[in-house]
Amino acid sequence: MIRKARIEKGYTQEMTARSIDVSLRHYVVMENYKHVPNVVTAIRLANFLNKPIEELFKPLLNPPEKIDNFSSNHPQHHPNVI
Repeated sequence: MIRKARIEKGYTQEMTARSIDVSLRHYVVMENYKHVPNVVTAIRLANFLNKPIEELFKPLLNPPEKIDNFSSNHPQHHPNVI
């Protein structure tokens, strides 16, 4: 999502990194979802690309399938309601 948004705007990785005040290396790993940025950097990126944070980081927000399978195979604890 980050890469797509950047390319749609016509920005290079270097331009984007400079604009959000991170190194090119830091930006590249962030764009490849190998690093989760701090809140300030995520907000700067969202503002620079004019996209909601949730859209840019959606791949990181979806839990792995393994977790979904685990929760569906194990009943959740529900306290008794009186």
